[in-house]
Amino acid sequence: MTEAIEAIVIRDAEGRLVTWGRTNIRELASRAGLATETNESFLESLIAERPDLLGIANRSDGSDIDGPFVAFSQVALLAFNNRIIKPDLVLLWQSGHVVIVEVKLFDNPELRDRKVVAQLLEYAACFSKCNESELLECFGSGRSETSWAALIASIFPTSSDPVRLAHRLAAKFEAADLHLVIACDRAPVGLHELVSGVIRQSALGLYAFRVVEVMAFSSGINDMGVAFLPRSLLKTQVVARTAVTVNVAGGSVPAISVSVTALEDQEVATKEARADSPKGVWSEQSFFEDAQERLSEAPVAAIRMFCARAKQLGWPIRWGAGKGGSFSIILPHLADRQVLYFDSQGRLAVYFATLGGAAAELKSYLLTLPGVSFSDGSSPAYIKPAAWVPNASAILTKLENLAPSSDTVSTGGILT
Repeated sequence: MTEAIEAIVIRDAEGRLVTWGRTNIRELASRAGLATETNESFLESLIAERPDLLGIANRSDGSDIDGPFVAFSQVALLAFNNRIIKPDLVLLWQSGHVVIVEVKLFDNPELRDRKVVAQLLEYAACFSKCNESELLECFGSGRSETSWAALIASIFPTSSDPVRLAHRLAAKFEAADLHLVIACDRAPVGLHELVSGVIRQSALGLYAFRVVEVMAFSSGINDMGVAFLPRSLLKTQVVARTAVTVNVAGGSVPAISVSVTALEDQEVATKEARADSPKGVWSEQSFFEDAQERLSEAPVAAIRMFCARAKQLGWPIRWGAGKGGSFSIILPHLADRQVLYFDSQGRLAVYFATLGGAAAELKSYLLTLPGVSFSDGSSPAYIKPAAWVPNASAILTKLENLAPSSDTVSTGGILT
């Protein structure tokens, strides 16, 4: 973590060097003479207007977030036990990304315990339960659009394919493939360690997690203005090994807790689970432990997305056996046998022979994706990580929308 910046030097219009000191958001009104209340809503409005204050949507952030965006403040979301919860900000991007922001000022006590992490995780978990009609209800309040696709077309008029963008955004929500951000004006001592201790811990989704300080600087002279500078305290790709519990008793206010299992304990449990299995059958935990040792973050995250979506849709998952981790997925709306196969080397195999007439449509679709080539061969067909990982969301959407067929296909192919 980089050292905090407490002062910046600016050359004014007359060529003089002026030192601006760092201040907290609540102090801005008095220090800079702003004619507005500087509170958490003030910081929310800044981020809603300029999300680059979070250190995202730039060439170096590694997220591929880009293009036009729309900010939604205090979206009403139906949570557990029919409670209504409201994320501070939800940003939808034309690049197909979703960013959820929880804003806390330095003097907010919630910034000093796990509740702030629990809030973001609960938002993500609740959004993952939403279908397109429910997303329309969340984001289309007060608007005339009658479908999720129509809403996305309206708010992103420059999109070349708004229907596809709508499906992509919905898939992001359902797979919990989200960017979660804690934004504050100044981080209290221990926040970095507290949050990193939670998010290092089994994945609830494909969350990318950030903690960002939006640092405010003022000269103390009313007519000099204010400068803001983002400082990233923490950035991680996946939230892992975290449990969120919501307890409701007798109509009282629900209590949210985050329980953490130490990495060392998880590693011991993984080894014991493998040792206790005479056939060497893999589990979700042991598979991803193995995959993380072999693969970079992107293919691991893509495989997690398929696994999470399969569980959400009730698609049976069968864990494999052998030296390398593997599992297969049955798609009940298409076949009663495995259709997909993943291994911890990142390969995806498609069993076209089990798909009947739907195989031809899927083959044709896969051939349209960059990096995928097809040659005659027997089923299953293997796709290398470099070809399928960048297209993971699109492939998953296509599989969900494939219609079953009673026709049979006797040959498969090898995808390289």
